[in-house]
Amino acid sequence: MGGYAVESTGLGKRFGARWAVQDVALRAPVGGIYGFLGRNGAGKTTFIRLLLGLLHPSAGRICVFGHDVSRDRIKAARQVGALLEARATYDQLTGRENLNITRQLLKLPSAEIDRVLEAVEMRDAADRKLGHYSLGMRQRLGLARAMLGRPRLLVLDEPMNGLDPDGIRDMRDIIRTLPERVGATVFMSSHMLSEVEQTATHIGLMHDGQLILDGPIADMLRLIEPELSVRSSDPGRAAQVLKAAGYVTIEDGATLLVKAGADREAARINRLLLDAGVDVIELSFRRANLEALYVSVQHQKAEAA
Repeated sequence: MGGYAVESTGLGKRFGARWAVQDVALRAPVGGIYGFLGRNGAGKTTFIRLLLGLLHPSAGRICVFGHDVSRDRIKAARQVGALLEARATYDQLTGRENLNITRQLLKLPSAEIDRVLEAVEMRDAADRKLGHYSLGMRQRLGLARAMLGRPRLLVLDEPMNGLDPDGIRDMRDIIRTLPERVGATVFMSSHMLSEVEQTATHIGLMHDGQLILDGPIADMLRLIEPELSVRSSDPGRAAQVLKAAGYVTIEDGATLLVKAGADREAARINRLLLDAGVDVIELSFRRANLEALYVSVQHQKAEAA
């Protein structure tokens, strides 16, 4: 199992009679940015705790660069740096002093501090007290601390949570460049779908403790059938006309969404509506995106339940 930064097979964790994670087979490739998605209670936090060795699996196994986390916990842990939501910081100390505490615990050379500060673009603020940092600056300092010792895998739990637009943009730009700049694979848990879409190379989607999607984000987006957004003078009549012509339609307020992905289909739909006396106000294709994929998969699961 050495071909991936993170790889799990048959992974499960049970609390009493309830499986929080069940039969998860996940592969995060070396050098990629893996976006780990799912609603609250889907099993993301439990999986991350298993990945970090904070929980022992009830079934299966999980490996970090080929090291089984349960059997070789120390070897696996040496490969990982983590940015978690709950972390100890000292507001009365400067950013540099906070990093120095961790550096000393890890017995690393002092040059490590400047290296990680440079990587997160925080050298100018390093000697200010943490109490004067914005949330975005604190998150970047937390990322710098996770990078101490040059871990090969960075596990980031909701790294953009609570940030303002500037902080989100700064964190996004930094994360996107980490594989190239510091040689680390990134495993990022997030509920911000648009940010994951702009950042990740691969995604995994958890639902009720199970991994229901896993792979390159480009391949996953191809699973979404293109939709044509139709605004017309009479949406109800438009829906009748298009359904009679064999189209699958979804009413979205005053807009009609039609499963159609080619220019010639748009032209045919326009002609059908005009011939039926329905004025077409606007036709536009909706690009397949991560939010549409997420909603589609969740809807399919709800229907199957």
